[in-house]
Amino acid sequence: MNRLLEEAQREFPHWQFRRAGESWAAVRGDIERTAATIAELRAGLRTEAPGWRVWRSDAGRWWATREQPYDEVAEKAGAWRTVDADDELSLARAIAEQESIADLASAS
Repeated sequence: MNRLLEEAQREFPHWQFRRAGESWAAVRGDIERTAATIAELRAGLRTEAPGWRVWRSDAGRWWATREQPYDEVAEKAGAWRTVDADDELSLARAIAEQESIADLASAS
């Protein structure tokens, strides 16, 4: 179980994971998602990206655009507002990477 929890935390660094009775919860700010297992929770988070519009192109590629632009500091640090990937997992990672860049830039 610890390995699954570590993988979830690595895949979704902006979410906090915890037990919620007999299920699991992921919390990010005032947003909370619950599922029976960590695997179900991760699957749900992969397709969810608060503040981002996600779609799949006719060619099968996954895209996401941030609904609000990053501030100037984040953009200068390299945070991109639109990302793409071959699959949902890679897209979730690309979104998390952009949010991380923005967070680090804001903390500087």
